[in-house]
Amino acid sequence: MTSQEPLLNGHVLIHGHRIATGIHGAGTPLVLVHGTPAHSIIWRELVPLFVDAGFQVHLYDLLGFGRSERPVDADTSVAAQVALLAALLDHWQLPTTHLFGHDIGGAIALRLAFEHASRLRSLSIADAPSYDSWPSPTWKHLRDARRPACLDAGRRASRHDGAPAGHGRFSQGQDAGRPSAVLPGAAVRRGGPALVLPAPGGAL
Repeated sequence: MTSQEPLLNGHVLIHGHRIATGIHGAGTPLVLVHGTPAHSIIWRELVPLFVDAGFQVHLYDLLGFGRSERPVDADTSVAAQVALLAALLDHWQLPTTHLFGHDIGGAIALRLAFEHASRLRSLSIADAPSYDSWPSPTWKHLRDARRPACLDAGRRASRHDGAPAGHGRFSQGQDAGRPSAVLPGAAVRRGGPALVLPAPGGAL
């Protein structure tokens, strides 16, 4: 992967929605799942390291984030994102894979592990919410108070763009922070649980 190569280099329809995807390198598969309010740009410094370490890296923008479709009425819950990720694994023809989830991506990865344990070679998570820690009371208030206005703005933007109803604009978005660079087989602890990625042929 070169510095000029985009992280996301493909698109696929999953459950009727367009998902922006990227595949880099060759070797043992590793799937990366970002969190909120970020998108796949958080992996920009890690992807080359993983490729050099012998992984084939698969990444994507969650439904409702980044360059993936952002329909105003779609279900973007953790449960819905798990079903979407499972369908993406089928599309990528990955019977098994290493999986690394960050933030809400960690919650998605954990739930996928419970529902499809046989598909994972290893599971690595960083800064993942747990139990009832997300959405927080403050985030729930902001979400619920702003939802009617956001839905209305999305519908008006769709009509302005000439896009089908229920489809909003797409944008690159901004960098919302990034995880520390981690090499396979190394552990990192920064105020939370250790994150460990195995070597390409290893298991966790």
